[in-house]
Amino acid sequence: MPRTLGVSQIINKNYHTLPFTGRWAESFGQPSDPFHMLAYGHPKNGKTTMMMGFAKYLASNFGKVFYSSIEEGDTKTTQDAMVREAMHEIPDGRFMLGDQYFFADLVEYLKGQNRGKFIFIDSRDYMKLTAQQYIKLVTLFPRKSFIIICWEQAGKPAGKFAKDIEYMVDIVVHVHDFKAKCRSRFGGNQDFVIWDKKPRVGDQLKLDQPKYDKDYNDRDDDDDEFEACSECDGHDACVDFGCAVKAGLGHLVKSNGLTS
Repeated sequence: MPRTLGVSQIINKNYHTLPFTGRWAESFGQPSDPFHMLAYGHPKNGKTTMMMGFAKYLASNFGKVFYSSIEEGDTKTTQDAMVREAMHEIPDGRFMLGDQYFFADLVEYLKGQNRGKFIFIDSRDYMKLTAQQYIKLVTLFPRKSFIIICWEQAGKPAGKFAKDIEYMVDIVVHVHDFKAKCRSRFGGNQDFVIWDKKPRVGDQLKLDQPKYDKDYNDRDDDDDEFEACSECDGHDACVDFGCAVKAGLGHLVKSNGLTS
């Protein structure tokens, strides 16, 4: 319902904030309660690891988390991420994983009691969440914080709706090479180091193994297979995993012999 507020009402109002500490405060500041976030990046760069760690921090200190994982869901890779972040340390009942909750399912679920204070959507791309649907979520559930995870394309969130949502949220996180650039309206804004080693092919695959072939927005849809060659003039996978030649794999080319 529309309201009109005076200057003194705004200045004297005691807005509730979340007293983040440590590395989370250094990157995100002291967010309002609720807050909204968009985190984006290429596959296998540390998004899942960082967001699982953030979910653990929120659940352990500030309230119940509902993590809607459409992209990976009930899989071994989700289990691996939970083990890495020691999610078993979260107090009982403070974290729930949702498997295959699309938009209508999520709205219906959140209408129930005690369904979570912090809602993660992983990912926007799998849910096909639009900007209008995001607005509907924050309008229907004004006391909940929404953390939206999405893919990257050309250094920006992938897709028009993700770019629109980027302008609506309070915190934007860009994950690349296991580091995160953070832009927050609440201060902080220091880079967040997910993993303090220089990424290598084997290490990246061991740290985080989300599905690649179907998730990477920049790939062709023809599902071409790839093989190694002795030349190198650039390839999408080299961007994500490091140079294939330096890793001893040879340059990656399409099976028809054309470099991509």
